[in-house]
Amino acid sequence: MGVASNGGARQRPLKHIGLVPSLVPSQKFDGPMRAFQARKASAQPQTSVQFAVEPRLSAPERLSLVRQISGRAPDSEQGRCVSAGVDVLLRSTRHPSRLPLRKVEAYLKDNALAVLPADKEGGVCKILRTEFRRQVRLLGQWLSLQVLGTKDDAAGRRQLRELQRIIHQTTEAIWACDLSRLRTDFKPRKRHDEKGKSSVHKLEPLQLPPEVTETLSLGPKFAVEPRLSAPERLSLVRQISGRAPDSEQGRCVSAGVDVLLRSTRHPSRLPLRKVEAYLKDNALAVLPADKEGGFASANSAGSEHTRHPDRDRASKMSWAPLVIASAAWSAVVASSGPFSCPSLELCSCVDERVDCACPGDEALDLFALFEPDVEYISVRHCGVVHVPPYLVASLSLEEFTLSDIGQLVIRSMAFERVSAVRTMRIRNVRNLTLEHLALHGLRGTELLEMNNVTTAELPPAALAGFTDVQELAIRDSHLGQVHSMALLFAKGKSCRLSHTLLDQAQNGSLVFDSVSTVEVSNCTFGNVSGAPLSATNATEVIVRDSTFKELRERGSLLLLGGANATSVVFENNRIDVAGTGALAQLSSAKNVTFARNVIRTAKEAALPSGPAVKFANNSFLCSCDASWLWRHKAAGGSVAVYEAAAVINSSLCVGPPPLDGLRMNEVEPVPANGTCRLMKASKRDAREKVLARLSGVLRASQKPVRACGGWTVLAVLVALAIPH
Repeated sequence: MGVASNGGARQRPLKHIGLVPSLVPSQKFDGPMRAFQARKASAQPQTSVQFAVEPRLSAPERLSLVRQISGRAPDSEQGRCVSAGVDVLLRSTRHPSRLPLRKVEAYLKDNALAVLPADKEGGVCKILRTEFRRQVRLLGQWLSLQVLGTKDDAAGRRQLRELQRIIHQTTEAIWACDLSRLRTDFKPRKRHDEKGKSSVHKLEPLQLPPEVTETLSLGPKFAVEPRLSAPERLSLVRQISGRAPDSEQGRCVSAGVDVLLRSTRHPSRLPLRKVEAYLKDNALAVLPADKEGGFASANSAGSEHTRHPDRDRASKMSWAPLVIASAAWSAVVASSGPFSCPSLELCSCVDERVDCACPGDEALDLFALFEPDVEYISVRHCGVVHVPPYLVASLSLEEFTLSDIGQLVIRSMAFERVSAVRTMRIRNVRNLTLEHLALHGLRGTELLEMNNVTTAELPPAALAGFTDVQELAIRDSHLGQVHSMALLFAKGKSCRLSHTLLDQAQNGSLVFDSVSTVEVSNCTFGNVSGAPLSATNATEVIVRDSTFKELRERGSLLLLGGANATSVVFENNRIDVAGTGALAQLSSAKNVTFARNVIRTAKEAALPSGPAVKFANNSFLCSCDASWLWRHKAAGGSVAVYEAAAVINSSLCVGPPPLDGLRMNEVEPVPANGTCRLMKASKRDAREKVLARLSGVLRASQKPVRACGGWTVLAVLVALAIPH
């Protein structure tokens, strides 16, 4: 019996009648618990559904009965019988039922309640379960029509299967929760012996120890909480976190896995192992008895020293199936171990090695707890790979390789609580996504390598939280937007960034602390803001063969700090625009080599200065913007004394074309402050002739090129002295 209502009024249902809301599309089903609570609140005298009163017949039905009765009379008497019957109907008075059926009907209708028969014992649980599932099926049919009507066949069926799975799991979970609460008041009667337990049937005279008898007397239907395997526990974590908002799912998974790692297993209090050992040692087998429950014990036929004629006859009986306790227990123990392959179809998990290969670019979710003996994990040739949080917790890996992957997603805290990863390689990844703190906790690593990877964005602390990582190498890669503090590398031997394109590097995006060698080679930096490179207590910093589009004013490419910045090598680089102070921080090192760099435009005070800086074979655009190199200010002026001789005497001009290839100490601005003005025609023609002689190219027929800044060549004076 059950009652549920969409309103708030108290319900007074009939006993043995299940009352549920009348289901219409606009109403909601409040669940079986409200039905039971309404039943408990009722106080009206109750009547069984098996009780019946005389039905109230309508006038046509009463006339039909008169005709049926008179039809059994002889033909000559039928007319008289019909007349007499009609006369009786006209003279008879109606005797209404004393039960308030109309009131009950009106009450049920006003409160949107429906009635349905209960079982023969008036049980409420079965009634509510049936109605609950019926309404779920009806709602599921409406959902099917909605999904299949708005999507194509393939996509609709896939979505419908997923929704049906969720509906089934949710329905069973809600019913199981409500059923446990219902049973607190409705407890079914059980058939027990005088001790309250099922008896153990013995096929022969056997003396069983008390703990064995007590355990077997619980019967084959008795069960304890199942021991969930590691994949099953992780699956529960994923299901629970999947119901959280998208922004909180990662944190929920991390917290759930952390609980699993800290939780201890609570073994069953039943002496199952003692029972197993006793049955095995005494060659006994147990088998289920009749449907009333209980176990039957018999001697196994495989023991020679305990063979007996009666036991032989018992062993020949066709008991099927025999359940050997030891075998069953061993199977349970074997099936609940911690080891799990990420995919039985795509991965080979043998001994200490896990090797996953996707021949058809399939998607692979590395969601598993591995056995402590695993030392090598390799994933390759997959379309999409997800690395979840706490993937390798408590493991000590020799090598972890992710290669030839279309899309690789490494979640936050993926390497948290790992014991060690000797070598970590990420190779040939077309789309890499590193979440915040993706590699946090990585430790005991000799080499962390990223080779030929492409990522649209490196968020803050994406490559951070390393512990005892010796070498970091990023090669042949394309990094899109690199946020501030994206790379935090501390206490390592070396970091090498080579043949890599960085579209946008923010201030402090690559930070190194107490790293012996920091090397940037053959890299291209697009939009650089502030100082993207920061090295503190670095023994050696090398920046070579790289291209910088623009180093803005009031910024610095490299910030050096600490007392161990001994050597900086800045050579063979190309800079389109070097703003004020862009390279000034290089002067803080003890030894600076600034050689073979090409700087198209160098603003004032853009270069390093000081006795520790060694200039050699650098090239500048000899235009108006570089005229400040020839200025000499006295001490105490607005600009500090600049030793320009070292730069001018060791550098070349890369333009404009009349001056291309000449040494900077052979030219000077006219006047000295570099104000741009046209030279006199005679001097300009003479200069072009000298340049033509020096270059070996006759240019007399071409128009003279207008030089910005009034540059002259010292050799022009010699040319003017030569007779024409």
